[in-house]
Amino acid sequence: MKLQRYLPILILIGLLIGKTLYSQQKKQELIPKPIKWEFGVKVGYSTASSFYNLNDSIVASLIYALQDTIKHYTFDFYHTSVVLQARYYLDEKFKLFFNMPIGFFELEEKYLRDEYGYREKKKNLTLNRIDNIEIGISKFWVVGALTSGLAGSVRIPTGFYNGLYDDPNYEFLSDGAMEWHLETEIDVQMKQYSFENNLAIDFRGEEFENRIIWNAGIGIQTVPNTELKLFSEMHLSTQKFTNQTRPLVPHQEVAQENNYYAGAEFTMLFSREVFTKFGYQVSLAGKNSWKKGTAYLQFLYRI
Repeated sequence: MKLQRYLPILILIGLLIGKTLYSQQKKQELIPKPIKWEFGVKVGYSTASSFYNLNDSIVASLIYALQDTIKHYTFDFYHTSVVLQARYYLDEKFKLFFNMPIGFFELEEKYLRDEYGYREKKKNLTLNRIDNIEIGISKFWVVGALTSGLAGSVRIPTGFYNGLYDDPNYEFLSDGAMEWHLETEIDVQMKQYSFENNLAIDFRGEEFENRIIWNAGIGIQTVPNTELKLFSEMHLSTQKFTNQTRPLVPHQEVAQENNYYAGAEFTMLFSREVFTKFGYQVSLAGKNSWKKGTAYLQFLYRI
């Protein structure tokens, strides 16, 4: 009899406990699992048909001299890059990353038109290689509208010949050299605008001179999950240019250069898992560097 008296109360308590457990389960389902992995690919395509010499002037043709024969020729440089990417998040703001770029290079040289309008081909060089494999770690912090971050990585060449210019296996470019990359980032968010600054330094081996890379831009987020960024970027050698500086030669690596770029970048997050980025940048001025334009597309899948 006593049990029957308290049975409605027990049923009510059971219903309340069940509803609470069900609500907690639904709440946990609404909170997505943290992103742990990102896998992606970044494809870039660069072209150049002139370069800046050591006097900051643009060079669009060179002279080929053999005995009494002197001919002028032009050069077109092409670089296609496919970067395989992987990132592992130790937590939401702390990650390890891996990049493996595969480069496809081509240099096409042609003499100027003769009296009949014919352009004779001088030389065509190609090189396919795995560029420096990058392994690194990055961490960032968010305090109100301010985001700051630090990153460091090592870039390991797939060939280990010591020297850029005397490798008997490379008539065109080289096997690369070891690099150590350090980077810092500071972003400020103000309503639908963000002001983004990245400053990096590359410590490079062999004949390469160290360089500083500074990227500054403004991001505009007027549509949810998208951003349009307008930016400028500078690549600056840490060493002075002297009479001993090796001048740019089209078929060789550029060991020391300055370059100033401007560009635009559009990013879109299709879903929590799918991220894309498209951009283009063009060289506006420089010293001992290619005057080139580069388009790139990045796709990331997050799990």
